[in-house]
Amino acid sequence: WFGSGWGASYQQTISYKTDFNFPRKGRYSISVQQGMRDDVIPGITEVGIKITPATSVTGE
Repeated sequence: WFGSGWGASYQQTISYKTDFNFPRKGRYSISVQQGMRDDVIPGITEVGIKITPATSVTGE
């Protein structure tokens, strides 16, 4: 597996759509799909998402 972790828990940080801004405050839905050939990936029981405010490339 990629990422860091211990035991059965792993974490991987991926930047996705770094230039995206939500147009307004509110509730949004996010859909996650796995891209493996098998319908079920053994050992994967949970997936979480964390959305954080973007920072500029210059660190401002």
